Amino acid sequence: MISIKVRKPTRKLAANTAYYRKNKKQRKTVHCCPHCNYETTGPKCILENHIHAKHTQECNKPFHCSFCEKGFSQKAHLQNHLMKIHDIPEHIAKPPVKPKNIFVYLINLTGKKAKSKSTLARLNIYRNKQKLFTKQLHMIKIDIDKQIKPHHIHYDAKKGYIRLTTLTKDEYMD
Repeated sequence: MISIKVRKPTRKLAANTAYYRKNKKQRKTVHCCPHCNYETTGPKCILENHIHAKHTQECNKPFHCSFCEKGFSQKAHLQNHLMKIHDIPEHIAKPPVKPKNIFVYLINLTGKKAKSKSTLARLNIYRNKQKLFTKQLHMIKIDIDKQIKPHHIHYDAKKGYIRLTTLTKDEYMD
């Protein structure tokens, strides 16, 4: 009699997925709710969603129904409410997101100090060029093999290193 071992094919997980699975077992980073005994080993946004859903008054929730003034912690919950309770068609309740065709980024430095080398390198570029055209981004090098990408600019704005204004071609030409 011959025995054959069958092994499942291993699939490489995305780095962040692997981190959260490992963290769930080791409980290295645990986000705890200040209002109750809820805790999560997932990303911090999971805890933020919990607080909005369970501990925030309806009037203070970020999304509101324009028909009945009910508050929701997530946009998707409002959209489902509009379709189920108020019979709003899906194409109106969930309109497709139209990408803004950004033509130029107008950048002002805020003075906040960067900690990483890559952010410092980008801030030096912004210092020399306060106006970055989308078509030219691939030519602006951060490093020998890296160039500036739109998500770098938006990240720097989100973290408070720069104040950002984006303009479409029509807005820029006016």
